[in-house]
Amino acid sequence: MANIKRNNELTEAMQAIRDMVVALMRNQRPEGNPKSQGLAEFRRNKPPQFFGGYGPDKVELWIKEIEKIFRVMNCADNQKVNYAVFMLIGEAEYWWDGTRRLLEGGRIIITWDVFRTKFLEKIFP
Repeated sequence: MANIKRNNELTEAMQAIRDMVVALMRNQRPEGNPKSQGLAEFRRNKPPQFFGGYGPDKVELWIKEIEKIFRVMNCADNQKVNYAVFMLIGEAEYWWDGTRRLLEGGRIIITWDVFRTKFLEKIFP
């Protein structure tokens, strides 16, 4: 009889542990839009902001830092531009808004390569 009681207690304890593991796993995987989850993961990598007006060395460093995060995240191509643009501030953000409108008006698909090329052309005309 003592063995049966002990087995029941162990079974209940194991079930409680399983329940806690499931709860912990749910907390680590936020619900909601997967794209916003990707942005949250991107931001956890502490990407640098870009304000514009920097010299060529700082621009290249910014691009390298952003691309390093993309590699670590195994970032999908269709998200790279969105994540990078999120880090543009002030003058750089205004520049991108105008450039994006021109590209979309010309029916150009905006990929990371297109963004990177336009960004570097802005700095290295």
